Amino acid sequence: MALGLWFLTGALCFACPVIYLIVWILIGVWVYRDAESRGASGILWLIVVFVLNIIGIIIYLIVRPKQKVGVPPPGYAPPPGTPPPQAPPPQ
Repeated sequence: MALGLWFLTGALCFACPVIYLIVWILIGVWVYRDAESRGASGILWLIVVFVLNIIGIIIYLIVRPKQKVGVPPPGYAPPPGTPPPQAPPPQ
């Protein structure tokens, strides 16, 4: 009985920090990709989030650009008679 309890305690002591680290890595990847897609410095925000943890995420969510780069604002429609955008020629 006591051996099983020690094993369970040891497993929890190992698993909790590992899960915590995995969650923060996933959050960091999301922050990096989201910042880059919005035209901000992904590496800067990644560092801020890893240093400040939850405070860094809150700051990022407050100050991040509202619109992603290359995406028209909601409700945007080109003027009538405008030709559709052309794809760039292959190189």
